[in-house]
Amino acid sequence: MQAPIKKGSNTKYSNNKAKSPAKPRARTGSCFGSQYFEDMTIKYLGKLENGQKSGLGKEFHPNGNLYYEGNFQANEVHGDQVTIWHSNKQAMYTGGMNEGKKEGQGTEFYENGQILHNGTWSENEPYGAGIQIFNEDGTVMFEGDKGKVSDAPAEGDVQVVSETTTTQVTAEGTETTTETVTTQVVESDAKNHEETVVVTDTVQTVTTDADGNVTEVETKVVTEVDHVDTQTGEVTVEVQEIKTEHIEPVAGVEGEVHVETTEEVKVLHEENGETHVDVTVTHEVDHVNVETGEVVVEVQEVTQEVIGEHVHVTETTTAEEGVETTEVEVVTENPDGTVTTETTVTTTEAAPVEEVAVAEE
Repeated sequence: MQAPIKKGSNTKYSNNKAKSPAKPRARTGSCFGSQYFEDMTIKYLGKLENGQKSGLGKEFHPNGNLYYEGNFQANEVHGDQVTIWHSNKQAMYTGGMNEGKKEGQGTEFYENGQILHNGTWSENEPYGAGIQIFNEDGTVMFEGDKGKVSDAPAEGDVQVVSETTTTQVTAEGTETTTETVTTQVVESDAKNHEETVVVTDTVQTVTTDADGNVTEVETKVVTEVDHVDTQTGEVTVEVQEIKTEHIEPVAGVEGEVHVETTEEVKVLHEENGETHVDVTVTHEVDHVNVETGEVVVEVQEVTQEVIGEHVHVTETTTAEEGVETTEVEVVTENPDGTVTTETTVTTTEAAPVEEVAVAEE
């Protein structure tokens, strides 16, 4: 319920008979004001510029304890020597900050007073040669060299980490192998020291005979989606995809090749408080007419696994020569430590694996 309006206050009234307060207008320009949490406890008190914290002010934790007192710029803590505080009144950080990001010399602390890092910062991250980052209990979390955030590739840019080519010549022909490793930052959260990085490793080997004809092409592409703690360098693989492709000519048949492809995808996720890994493996053998683009799928097999802490489910479906077979295996670890395995096999008649016509480009 809204408190009654006191006489003589600065509240303006509309001209209707009920004398209801006029709707507040958005403030523009520079003024002294305040901001509040949802429960109406004070969050900020100080100068505002077009609704953003700017100039001198105080910011508070939800429990009312001081978070920071000093200069703000672009709505963020800003200054050459600032101090911000944990909600338990312990110092959180002291040093330079540039619009909310640690910059220059500074020290960050845990709530128990233990130092996280004392040294040089750039865009909210420690950097330098031979630096140390500590855990809350004082043990070393990271020790080594770290570059500036600005030296890393920008979000969305693909950076070639390495590229090598080796060639081996024999009496039978030539084998050339090319390996390329690239990285791409697809998401970045500087405030929480997190990045999502895609790492791709591509290896291709081309074999030719003594006359220069290609007799075999082997390609392996490993793609990982990694969650990176930019502060410690710790990497968690969230998704991994491994794709291999083997191509060789069909013996005695001009313009036709066999293509054998295997693709394995692993996805890490949390479910009901447990870590699960979903694995999907697809294996396919195709007969391809290079000139027409026509593809005949000879064998197709799909295996799906759900690997939990106590249950491992494997489902394999194979289609070959008009017969589709599905095998499901469930391995369960019981509370008493014993393991139970249940297997079911289902076989059905299916239409022959169809031919796929691919239009020529």
